[in-house]
Amino acid sequence: MNQVMNFVAQSAEGQRVLGSLLGPAPPGLSMGMSGAPPGGPGVAEAPVFQAARQGEVAVVERLLGPTRGTELSAHLSQAGDTLLHVACWEGKSRLVRMLLARGHDVHALSRNKSTPLHYSSWNGHSESVKILLEADADTERHMQGGDTALHQAAWNGHAEVARLLLDSGASMSATKEDGVR
Repeated sequence: MNQVMNFVAQSAEGQRVLGSLLGPAPPGLSMGMSGAPPGGPGVAEAPVFQAARQGEVAVVERLLGPTRGTELSAHLSQAGDTLLHVACWEGKSRLVRMLLARGHDVHALSRNKSTPLHYSSWNGHSESVKILLEADADTERHMQGGDTALHQAAWNGHAEVARLLLDSGASMSATKEDGVR
């Protein structure tokens, strides 16, 4: 098993095979673990991001190897998301826990200055929101445009997530850059 995982993690052919098993990547996502785009549009998403989207915790752990701490936040998809952002967007709470246990920055920023908490709140993933709040996620962090996680949850009608954020001290009076609450 170790040889197979090393083959996948270190070879283009291994990554292609894993990618074919995990299914197609969303259009435009294609950054590998190095942090630099491997190619232009239409390039397959890196296997670690594909596994994260599927919630395959064991596969992600294996592909990450000994990577911990701030190194985790340095790995970005072509869309500018960290693995924790991907896990939160998809609502993969077991993966969220694993990444935080490895020291992933709970306040990592995406391309539009969103935190993982913004992503979980936007999609109404209450279990992921709980985990992030337990890890001291900042409920008052503003993304590009000024939204907080509470704005994101409220905008999409996610009452349970909004209640979790409010119970954790999120401000109901936070304003966006345009002055709207």
